[in-house]
Amino acid sequence: MNLSNLKVKELRDIIKKHNKGSGYVKGYYKLKKQDLIREVTKIKRRVSPKRVSPKRVSPKRVKGKPRVGDIVKVIIKPYDKNVTANGIVKRVLTKKEVHTRGHKVMLRDGTVGRLVKILKRK
Repeated sequence: MNLSNLKVKELRDIIKKHNKGSGYVKGYYKLKKQDLIREVTKIKRRVSPKRVSPKRVSPKRVKGKPRVGDIVKVIIKPYDKNVTANGIVKRVLTKKEVHTRGHKVMLRDGTVGRLVKILKRK
């Protein structure tokens, strides 16, 4: 939308709609067209959706809780780096049967991470 093509009244209406008719709008009737355009662009920047950093690839749901002795693939913190390790489960740290982000396990070498895939059951 090219703001310079809009009329002054339309620019004021955009500001008024954004402020939901509050008394704060009264000062905008004194502004010139260029100042109104500047205010509307500020509003557009604030209202526009924020840029979201790309999320890590979430692991596919693993069926069932891992058991001690299973050979697994885990993702290690920080999760957004996607650093994975394979190993044998020493301890299962998550008590729930199903976990949305993957069960937290400790491998025999001491590495702690979230379960991505069970490679081989015991």
